[in-house]
Amino acid sequence: MKKIILIGAGGHAKSCIDVIKSNKSFKIEGVLDNKIKLKKFENIKIIGSDDFLNKLRKFKYSYVVAVGQIKNYKIRENIFNKLKN
Repeated sequence: MKKIILIGAGGHAKSCIDVIKSNKSFKIEGVLDNKIKLKKFENIKIIGSDDFLNKLRKFKYSYVVAVGQIKNYKIRENIFNKLKN
């Protein structure tokens, strides 16, 4: 089973979670979000902000940029570039 980390904890992330959970090939290990101060989102542990990506590099996770509708696409692009590097 492939382990996934979601980046973003909003409406689009909820949709992503539904799709991922319906496919038994993946397991969501946690959520990263810069603005939420909760410990869980949709019953999944929030493990930190995007800055936590550097600490996760040693693990073999896949990532989903689950940041949804925002006025500036650069936020999603910056997250993607952090993951790519």
